[in-house]
Amino acid sequence: MLERGVLEKIETGSEITYTSATRYFGNGYYMPMVALSVDGEELLSFDEGYKNLLKQY
Repeated sequence: MLERGVLEKIETGSEITYTSATRYFGNGYYMPMVALSVDGEELLSFDEGYKNLLKQY
């Protein structure tokens, strides 16, 4: 996410939309993010994020 400039794109007033994993993992306090957009610009697609999540497990 850092290489996509997420820190530069998020500022006060930004509209942030995210999707977390489709299931709870462990105790439910950890909800991996699998999609992210800032002010309508997609920084992480669900397809890419979900593939990354599956690699982690």
